Amino acid sequence: WSAEDDCGNAVSHTQAILLIDTTAPELIGVPADTSLDCDEDVPDAIVYATDNCDEGLVVSLYAETIPQDCGYLLVRTWSTEDNCGNSVSESQTITVVDTFDPEVINPIDEEITRACDDDSPTDAPTFEDACDEELTFTETSEILNNNGCEYDVLNTWTAEDACGNSATVSQLIHYVDEVAPEFSDYPEDMVLDCGAENPVAPQLTAYDNCDDDIEINFEETIGEEGMGCQLLQPNSPYYDPLWAIWLQNLPEEYQFYELISGTWTELDNGSIHMQGITASIANPNGGWIIDVMMQPGMDWDTWQDQPWPNWYKDDFGTAGDNYLDWIYYLFNDDASSLIGWGDFEGSHLDLVHAPSSLFYGYQLGIGANNVNSEYGSGGWFGYEGVLMDSSASYNENVEALGDFAFNHNCCDTPPITWTWTAEDCVGNSVSHSTTITFIGSNSIISGITTDTPPLTCEADFNGDGAVRTGDIIIFLTAFGCIDNCAIDLDGDGQTNSEDMLKLLTEFGNECE
Repeated sequence: WSAEDDCGNAVSHTQAILLIDTTAPELIGVPADTSLDCDEDVPDAIVYATDNCDEGLVVSLYAETIPQDCGYLLVRTWSTEDNCGNSVSESQTITVVDTFDPEVINPIDEEITRACDDDSPTDAPTFEDACDEELTFTETSEILNNNGCEYDVLNTWTAEDACGNSATVSQLIHYVDEVAPEFSDYPEDMVLDCGAENPVAPQLTAYDNCDDDIEINFEETIGEEGMGCQLLQPNSPYYDPLWAIWLQNLPEEYQFYELISGTWTELDNGSIHMQGITASIANPNGGWIIDVMMQPGMDWDTWQDQPWPNWYKDDFGTAGDNYLDWIYYLFNDDASSLIGWGDFEGSHLDLVHAPSSLFYGYQLGIGANNVNSEYGSGGWFGYEGVLMDSSASYNENVEALGDFAFNHNCCDTPPITWTWTAEDCVGNSVSHSTTITFIGSNSIISGITTDTPPLTCEADFNGDGAVRTGDIIIFLTAFGCIDNCAIDLDGDGQTNSEDMLKLLTEFGNECE
């Protein structure tokens, strides 16, 4: 301030005022403390500062994570300072917690079935957690319902995070036994001389994929004595082609038939049942099934004592004095026939004894077959019926005479069958049978040697280790199949004459 009088005298005074900022700024928008789940996002916060003196203050944020036993603390601190050094800071504490169980990211089947000998590991589940990267795993395995072959295994996997949250997955595995035991070794079928001492059955062992203690039951079956004879194709120096059946007065391609297999059985009342199967020499895709019944036989003295003239048949002088030991039979005309198979299917011939005068009987003995001097049987018959050949469109009513000729392989020693059955503890079983057949010393198997190695037989349809009559019968039930055939020996998808030819080449083989 200043003053001056009229005379120019003046005076002045000055006052200095110092303005000082001692007030700190104020933070606006700092959020309160809170809690969050670990998978939740931290919310944004808009914090600014006001000051009584300064404008445009800058607010700084500092965040600190403090680990805890379960989860963590997130401390956010905002601060600012005015131009005079007055400062302010405020903090928010966020408690982050884990309330979530781990999750399975590759589920597995809760229940599965596996073979009892399958010890490969099963798939294990995989877990992940919303909060923890590292989890604590435990795995347990418990065997249940164990009966020695089959059992259950309960596998359990558990994952736990740091907060004690956990997830558990269980899988029940049924280990089942569906495989039958197998014999380690077993004897093949045997053929022994008639009267040979009965062999002793070996004690077999078996192993199983699941059961270490296999029970084996053994049974020995003795067949009936006098079971009969095996019919064999005869050799002869007098005939070409060789035949077992000759149907006379037919076109040449339908006259001659060779034997595939057959049996000669004496029944309790002394009558004879002769059965067999033959194939046409001209067309092996067809032939005859033999079913002949004969009346009880007579020795030579009884035969000569009959009330009609009779004699023995000896076309080539091979009988010698053997005819005195022959047995002579008459056909049962009401129960004897030939039935066609294969290309001859639909054919049927009724048979009667021939000659009708009964001068000759059906003969059995050494040289009795009239084609060689071996032990066998043979005789004439009359036939009447129809002959059909689908391969040649042949269909004719026929009537004439025919001739049988067979070698016989006979023995009164009954066959023996050994049967072993191995069963595991759940009932899976396997059986093997060995048959011991006794061959009569009075029979000659022409053209067959015993040093031929056993063959692997595709035509062993019934699995008995050889190709026999039973396999022929099974084959005939499938003959004519043209698509997706179960029996197809040559691989062309059909069951036809080509398969029959292959079967015939294996007939009589003992198989590996």
